[in-house]
Amino acid sequence: MANRITLSLETRTIIGKQVKKLRKAGTVPVHLYGPSISPRFLQCATSDLLKVLVQAGSNTPVFVTLPDSGEEHLAFVREVQWEPLRGTLLHVDLLQTDVSQRVSAEVPILLEGESQAAREVGGTVGQVLRTLSVEALPLDMPGDLRVDVSVLTDDNNVLRAGDISLPGNVTLLTRFRRDGGTHRAACACGGSSGGGRSGRGCACRDRGRSGIARPLRPARQLGRVAPTNSG
Repeated sequence: MANRITLSLETRTIIGKQVKKLRKAGTVPVHLYGPSISPRFLQCATSDLLKVLVQAGSNTPVFVTLPDSGEEHLAFVREVQWEPLRGTLLHVDLLQTDVSQRVSAEVPILLEGESQAAREVGGTVGQVLRTLSVEALPLDMPGDLRVDVSVLTDDNNVLRAGDISLPGNVTLLTRFRRDGGTHRAACACGGSSGGGRSGRGCACRDRGRSGIARPLRPARQLGRVAPTNSG
């Protein structure tokens, strides 16, 4: 964990429908719960909470300071409620965790580099799978996972979830396929309609069917090379 993210909370005495008054005053209700603490009804300034949500997401621990006692707890953002029309922040749930207990989280996947296969067909690497499910100690949870797509030098190349390099103290949880492999992480698919050079369709998609009872959906892919629209 690169940066220490902190959040100071205040005691909340207003509950139920009356919390609308809090929100109008620029305050958001916060619910803190966990295995070693009693549930706490708290609140925080909307501006402060939004900054923490941007920094932490759902996979970076936050050091939460409680009112009155000044106790500090480690917590993860677990549920965020937004107003569907205006997009304003309504409520945040924080899960308190033990620093010595492993937790699971969805970690964002970031693509880096340039794919030779994409360059040859004048296309781009289109990302589909955005996160990877992993397990680690709270302070060891990675903020993101970087994938170098320069290894996709041919439209037959495939990157799978199991190919993504993880720190030694982080375990991959993303579900394995029935044939023992992991879901496709990235692949290069050329051709004007997204198919392979032979015109038979996406080569990595065809290979994904082997040993599986039903075809893998395209959403299982993290990335594929898609030609740009030239007109």
